[in-house]
Amino acid sequence: GIVVRGEGNNKIFKVKPSHTIDAAVIGYTEKAGDDAGLIRSLLLAVMREDGSLQEICSCGNDLGGDKSRKELFDELQPMIVHSAYRRVNTKHKIMYHFVRPEVVVEIQFVDVQSEDSKGKRIQKMVLRHEADGWRTVRPMNGVSIHNPSVVRRRTDKEVNKVDVRATQFGDLCFVPDVEEKVADITRSESTVIKREVYCKTAKDVTTVRKLLIWK
Repeated sequence: GIVVRGEGNNKIFKVKPSHTIDAAVIGYTEKAGDDAGLIRSLLLAVMREDGSLQEICSCGNDLGGDKSRKELFDELQPMIVHSAYRRVNTKHKIMYHFVRPEVVVEIQFVDVQSEDSKGKRIQKMVLRHEADGWRTVRPMNGVSIHNPSVVRRRTDKEVNKVDVRATQFGDLCFVPDVEEKVADITRSESTVIKREVYCKTAKDVTTVRKLLIWK
């Protein structure tokens, strides 16, 4: 981008080009209380060459007003499926409901990166949608998108290797192995070492803390 300094004042602006890509909706969170039944945020993914879907970001910006959020909720809610992968909205600490990958949206953003500030590759989870729902495959090299916003629904596009392809980021940043076939990681079965639950009640409010240690 470029830096613009205002004449006669101390205002400084950084001007950057914006980018857009198409992504599949794989999950959502719902607002609470009086706003129940409205979409709070969407979980988005792109499709790799082998047909697996890789998480890219969550987005709750510019989903429209309450009417649009309600319409989107009514469409996605019946599409909820089982998921062995758990994902929590980091801001509101709400679990995402995973859905069948059928809805495509166009998102807009300014910054995208495939490395962190220390030069380490950013890893994002790769998932597969199967007959019994979602399952994890493994984390792979991916991207981090900053401040994405939804531009529009893409009813003219489908969730396939062309319309929501992972290589859309190719002109923006280098993501190694993006076309590589993702193989499952074989791990031994986990052993639970300790599991405890603690409860505390103060001013008629009960809080719960769970502890799980496993090998």
